This record gives sequence, C-alpha cells and structure tokens, in this order.
Amino acid sequence: MRLLPSLVLFARDLRTQKLRTFFALLGITWGTAAVVLLLAFGEGLRRYHSRRMHGMGDGIVIAWPMRTSMSFEGLPKGRPIRLRAEDVMKLAPEIPELEAVSPEIGLWNQTIVYGNRDYRADVKGVYPCFAELRHVYPQSGGRFINEQDIEKRHRVIFIGNDIKEKLFGVTEAVGKTLFIQGTSFTVIGVLRPKLQSSTYDGNEDERAVYIPASTITSVFGINYIQNFIYRASDPRQQSLVTERIYEVLARICGFDPADKEALMLWDTTAVNKLIFYFFFGFNTLLGLCGVFTLMVGGIAVANIMYLLVGQKTGEIGIQMAVGAKRSHILAQFLLQGIVLIATGGLAGFLVSWVLTTIMGIVPLPEQIGVPEMSPIVCFVTIFLLGVIGFLAGYFPARRAASLDPVRSLGFGGL
Repeated sequence: MRLLPSLVLFARDLRTQKLRTFFALLGITWGTAAVVLLLAFGEGLRRYHSRRMHGMGDGIVIAWPMRTSMSFEGLPKGRPIRLRAEDVMKLAPEIPELEAVSPEIGLWNQTIVYGNRDYRADVKGVYPCFAELRHVYPQSGGRFINEQDIEKRHRVIFIGNDIKEKLFGVTEAVGKTLFIQGTSFTVIGVLRPKLQSSTYDGNEDERAVYIPASTITSVFGINYIQNFIYRASDPRQQSLVTERIYEVLARICGFDPADKEALMLWDTTAVNKLIFYFFFGFNTLLGLCGVFTLMVGGIAVANIMYLLVGQKTGEIGIQMAVGAKRSHILAQFLLQGIVLIATGGLAGFLVSWVLTTIMGIVPLPEQIGVPEMSPIVCFVTIFLLGVIGFLAGYFPARRAASLDPVRSLGFGGL
C-alpha cells in the first residue's frame, strides 16, 4: 500500500461527504479541546493547591510533647513530657535516616516595637534548618538565622512581610533595630511572601517572628520547647524515623517507647496523599466528561468511514481481484480513519493552546488556578485520540477487508 496516493484518494473521497466531514472534524476538534481544557484546568487547580499545601513545608512532621498514658519503671502515667532544645538536637546524631530537625521555643503574644510603632506577635526560637523545613525564605538583601547566630547567641530577628509593612512601611527593614521586652534585636531578613493553605501557628506573613533558639533561652529564660519539626531523608522511611524518635526521646525523658500519646504528631505526608488521590479522582472525572464529547466525534468519523466503504465496494473488489491482501485493505481504511482523527485532534490542540494562553494572561481568581497544558495532559489526550481513532477506523476497515471480492464486483455494493 502506497501511503501518499492512498491519502490523496481519501481526500478526494471526502469531498463527496463535505458536510458530514465538516461536522466530524468539528466534533473531534471540540472533543479534543474539551479534554485538554478540562484536564488543563484540573492540573492548574491541583498545582495551585499543592503549592499552597507545600507552603508549610514538604514531607515534614510536627511533634508536640504531651503527657504519658502508660506507667514506666515505677513512674505514674499522666506525666507531662518536657523537652529542651538540646534534647531534640540529640536526635540527628542518633538517627542517620533523619534529614533535619528543629525545635521551636515559643514566646507568646509579645509587643514588637520600632520607634513609635508596635505590633503583637508570637516570637519563636528556632535553628537554621527551620527555614528549609518550613519554606521560610528571605527576600532579596536579607538572610535567615545561621549557625553562628546560634553559637554566639546573637540578638537577631527575622520577620514576616506583613509585620515589616506595619512597622516599616516602604522603608528597608534589614539592619534596623526592634525591641522585645526592652531588648534590642537587629532585623536580618524579611519573609518572602508565599502561598500557604495550612498551618499550626497562624499566617506566617502576619505571625512569623524568628530569633535564634539559643538567644530566646539565654535572654528570656525559656528552657522548654513548644514543639519540634523533622523530616526523613527518604519519605518512605518516615515511619521508621518516627519510631526511632520515640525510642531516643523515651530514653532521655523516661517514658515507654510504645506510649504513642507522649507525643502528638501531624504528619503532613498523609495530607499530601489525600490531595493526590482527591485531584486524581477529580481530574479523572473531568477527563471522562471530555472523553464523552470526543466519542461523539469518533462516532461521526466511524459513520463517514462506513459510508466510504459502501461507496468503494466495487473498488475494493477490484483491488482484491488483482492480488491485494485483506490486511492491506484493513490497513488502508484504518490509516484513513486515524488521519481524519489526527486532523481534528491537531485543530483541537491548537484551539486549546490559544485559549489556555489567553486565560494565562487574563487575571483569574487565584483559587481556580491557571490552566496548564502540561506534558501529562497532552499525553493523556493523545492517548485518548489514538484509542478513539483506532476504534473509529478499525470496525469500518474490518468490514471492508471482510468483503467477498466476487460479490463486490458482481453487485457493486453492499
């Protein structure tokens, strides 16, 4: 079977079915655009909410010391677990699978003063790795707490963007001096604004005030932590790391390692899984809605192919009489159906690209996300087009290949 002559003849045959061909191509174009746009909107929405969720940190676990629920070595249950920062920092050397850990030491509802302005917020004493764990990144020109700040107990402070606006307005904040309980702190950085949908201590733009953990202990005399944050090097080892943390802290604080109520945990990886499965189901539903539209176009293509087979019965009989194999006839009509689907699909992709580009420029509510023609969206659409194109061409092609050449030549039709 020669490809080019076959396609030229196919184009000639379609001219006899102009209206049907137009509506079939329109159906495929619209169906392709529907699949791409629905999946693109779903993907944009998923990425937006994923960024918001990950604004608090990727794969982190937040742990709060609570009370024991089991007696241990003669000690009664109901004892409060009290951890110091140095207790938490002992975890990393003893647990190789632990990527990073940082305690949080809280100083609640403090008045932060700059000149004649003040702002009330919670002050947290943390370690440098807190920035990476919680995605707390400074704006240009600033920095976060470093190891030298911890070692030297520097009186430095990192603040949220909204706090900076309230205290400094448009004036540069880095290098300025703030006061907490009469003690001066030098601003070293301002939080870069970020999307964040969940938290355990308020909006960080409004509440983020961080100083070195060693400084909050030495200056304000706060010895016990509020909570600590950690992350495993490999997310698959998160459960193992959590188990080892119970073992190490149980040895330090004197409680049963099996007492799971000694710590209250919030494992954000569980929420990530929930988001993944929710949007997988949501995008699947959107994709199915588009598939039904695409199937209408596929049925129209199949209808045209059946009509062409009926019109070309005599020609098919001649081809078989001169030696054409049934597989050649099958391939010929199957290829023609796929070409028709591919033409409509290409037009559908072009329409989708134009519309997603326009919607990317037009300011849409950020809650619905920005539609994205990601590689996975394109791959799924091409796969669906391929399946529908094959089915739309195969059954008419099989009917053409199954014709009896003698009857085809004798009757000139089906």
